[in-house]
Amino acid sequence: MNEYLEYIRELAKDNTNSVFFNSSSKHASMVLGTMFEFASKEIKVYSGNLCDEVTNNDIFKKGLEKFLKGGGIIKILVQKSKMQTLKQEPAIFNLLRYYATINPKQVSIKQHDLRIKYGLSDKEAHFTTADGKMYRIEDDIDKYTATGNFNDTITASVLNNLFDNVEKEAVDYSLSKRA
Repeated sequence: MNEYLEYIRELAKDNTNSVFFNSSSKHASMVLGTMFEFASKEIKVYSGNLCDEVTNNDIFKKGLEKFLKGGGIIKILVQKSKMQTLKQEPAIFNLLRYYATINPKQVSIKQHDLRIKYGLSDKEAHFTTADGKMYRIEDDIDKYTATGNFNDTITASVLNNLFDNVEKEAVDYSLSKRA
């Protein structure tokens, strides 16, 4: 197993309140897959478009499927402008569509026109939270660099509130099969 993945899984397993970093799309997949694996209730994802570079691999898919099979609820916000520029939906939408068909209350995808900026910079940020305590904040969406924590209820709460406020203004994204 990859050394970074072992490190991330150990932090999650031990419920460690310690900031970690990731520096690539592969690391992003490992972190998010691990969050899915260790979460049990609710995951919130604020993303541009759930790009294949992060989501179309076994670590991400297996973690997400384990979470959904366990009855967890996932809420996703995607940016309308980024979804419209895609030639086709990311492959992960097939898995999400399947679980939404089984239980429509388990999978929610909405789209919006907002850009969240990180810190004092003009850089756009994406984030994911899980079970009100885990988070990953992507501070460079082009390089997939991020910070995260598996047991920080304060930061996770701030991000959840931000997500909830954006979600109020978002519109449903149709999971009907695209041609």
